[in-house]
Amino acid sequence: MPQFDLLSTGAQIFGLLLFFSLFYVFHIQESMPLFVETKKCRSKKVVKNTIELTTIDKNLDILKNRSGDIIVKFL
Repeated sequence: MPQFDLLSTGAQIFGLLLFFSLFYVFHIQESMPLFVETKKCRSKKVVKNTIELTTIDKNLDILKNRSGDIIVKFL
């Protein structure tokens, strides 16, 4: 079997090192910027949604207080 041939072991190791080094360079240059871009976009969405939720929560608290005052005045 060729994978166990001692004469071709060096060529196989060299080929694997070459392949993995090219694979590493490709992913550092092409894939990683896409992941960083996605993370930035998601972080912006989280911050935006958090701000919106806090304003909605404050508005609901104000409405609850006003409706409680109206009910007390009515009774």
